[in-house]
Amino acid sequence: MPRPGYGFGSQTGVFEATQKALIGQATWSKTPACVPTSHIFFAEWFSEMQISELIPLEHVDVRVRVATKTQLLKELSRQTAKITNIDESLVLRALNDREQLGSTGVGGGIALPHARIPGLKQSVGLLMSLERPIDYGAIDEGLVDLVGLLLLPDDAKSDANSALACIARRLREPGVAAELRKAKTAENFYKVLAPN
Repeated sequence: MPRPGYGFGSQTGVFEATQKALIGQATWSKTPACVPTSHIFFAEWFSEMQISELIPLEHVDVRVRVATKTQLLKELSRQTAKITNIDESLVLRALNDREQLGSTGVGGGIALPHARIPGLKQSVGLLMSLERPIDYGAIDEGLVDLVGLLLLPDDAKSDANSALACIARRLREPGVAAELRKAKTAENFYKVLAPN
């Protein structure tokens, strides 16, 4: 099985997959027909949301130990339940429902699970690296070890596209994913993620 960061999971592959997740598979978000098809312009079409606005240092975790996709989604649900005071089982169910539409493993060792959560007041983002890559059912059949989670209020409109594009834009920048994988502390991870 391919290792993260190799093969189909190139910058182009990641962005084509992310675009597919946003436009083709995510039933909760529809993007206008004028969205450029080229991955080069995809992220820039959205508002210039800064990743530090979406994900503070406290929402970063490194070298997380999970062995399966099921365990990962449970851990993401547990962590975000603490942040949002939303029931963990509700978050997990929403994430699993989204995965039923198609894997959010977008290639290159990256997964971008996301869902709308009833009762959530504002968007919540979380980023983590995994101790060991796991089989996530990614579209390139590669293993995943970088995860960007996004939860949105049930009534959010454009935030979904802007926020997911923000995360994907940062992870596709040359060398960023490789440096994130090297980080041994949340502080070092965040310095790479949001250097400003």
